[in-house]
Amino acid sequence: MKKLFLSILILVFAVLLSSCLRGAEPEETAPEQSESIRVTERMTETIPSSAAEAVTETEAVTETAATTQTEAVVTEAVTEPATEPVWTPPATEPVRTEPYVPSAAVTTNITSVKAAAALEKLEADFSYMGDAAIYFATVDGKYSFGIRERDVYTSASTIKAPYCQYIIASGANLDDTVYYGENTRMSLEGVMAPEFVGNTYTVRQLIEYAISYSDNQAYRLLYEKYGVDGFNEYLSSIGAAGLSLSEWSEFGYASAAELSAAMLDIYRRSAADPMLLTYLENCVFSVQIAGGTPYVCAHKYGYDGGTEGFHDTAIVFHPAGTYLLTIMTHVNFDAYEDCSFFTTVTSHVDELMWALGG
Repeated sequence: MKKLFLSILILVFAVLLSSCLRGAEPEETAPEQSESIRVTERMTETIPSSAAEAVTETEAVTETAATTQTEAVVTEAVTEPATEPVWTPPATEPVRTEPYVPSAAVTTNITSVKAAAALEKLEADFSYMGDAAIYFATVDGKYSFGIRERDVYTSASTIKAPYCQYIIASGANLDDTVYYGENTRMSLEGVMAPEFVGNTYTVRQLIEYAISYSDNQAYRLLYEKYGVDGFNEYLSSIGAAGLSLSEWSEFGYASAAELSAAMLDIYRRSAADPMLLTYLENCVFSVQIAGGTPYVCAHKYGYDGGTEGFHDTAIVFHPAGTYLLTIMTHVNFDAYEDCSFFTTVTSHVDELMWALGG
């Protein structure tokens, strides 16, 4: 009985031991991983080789297209711009060989063929204008041109330039003072209007007002202080005797040639004292000769009202040489306010200077 019980106990123990040993074995997860790998491998195997080649070919084509586009962009960026058409200069006028032949109204010593065209333009200008006068000369006396240059006109305010030069040349003390009294008042407008009566001015101030602003009152005070005798003698000494004044009027008569002679003296004396030349360069009314040239112009205009006289006399500092130019007319500036005749003539004189300088 004991042996039977012991045998049964041994059998039960063996069964339990066997169960324990089976529970200790690990779970099998590898088959799932293996299955995923196998599925991937099967998918790969199912893609036909032609399709794979097609994919590869498409990628190659795409890459080639992108490369071609990039190269096109680069090529476009470095392509040189189209060459501009070559400029062809306009046909030039034939070289002139005939000299200028002046009419009887013209006085000139210019024979240069190069200057012929400009001289013809100047003569045409004054043929059109009729009773106007011109005198042109280089300051070195080498060239001159005139039309009615000795005809006499009312001087108007052009006379102020030589009169002020006379005062300076006489050695007058420019710091002397002049009283502006009621009995000397003659102008209702200008720098020295009636409200300034009772003031005192230096001679230097009066010269500036008379030249830069063409102030009649300033000029009147100078005229009363320095008179006419010394002035007329001064004009004779510089070859401009026809430019004279009288005791009864501070404005006289003048010709284009004589005004230019007076301006030449101003130019020559400016090397020692440039004061008057500076005032002439700063003249406030600068639409006549000064309006027709781009170069520095020292000038004095004059207007006597209506058709009595509208003039300008100047020193022009042209690159080809400094020249004198005086234009005298009967233009009614009040009616037309037109200075185109002056500017046109001056532009032709500038052209003449380039021809003479060349």
